[in-house]
Amino acid sequence: MIAAADAAHASLKDAVSALRSTKGKVGPILKDLRRLLVMMYRGDTGLLTDFGIAAPKAPKPRTGEQNAAAAAKAAATREARGTKSPKEKRAIKGNVTGVSVTPITAPAAAAPSAQPVPAT
Repeated sequence: MIAAADAAHASLKDAVSALRSTKGKVGPILKDLRRLLVMMYRGDTGLLTDFGIAAPKAPKPRTGEQNAAAAAKAAATREARGTKSPKEKRAIKGNVTGVSVTPITAPAAAAPSAQPVPAT
C-alpha cells in the first residue's frame, strides 16, 4: 500500500513539473492573446466575457488638487533642470573656443609566449 502511494506521489510530481514547464512556454503567448483580445474588443464587454476576460476599468479622472500639484511639480522640475521653451532654446548659441582632440592609441598586444607544455 505504501509503495502504491509512493508511486502515485511520484506520478503527481511528474505531472506538476510537466504542467509548470508547459505553462512557462505557453504563458507568454496566452498573455499576448489576452492583450490582443482586449485591444480588439475593448468596447464589447459581452464578447470579452465570452473569452473569460474581465473588461478593463476606466481610469478615474484626476481632481483639481491633483492637477494643480502636477503643474507645480512640472514647473519646479523645469526650473531645477533649467529647461527652456523651444523659442528660448533657439536663442541660445554656443560659444566654444580652443577645442583640441588628443588621439588615443592602444598599446600593442603582447605576443603569446611559445613555451612547451610538459607531457604527463
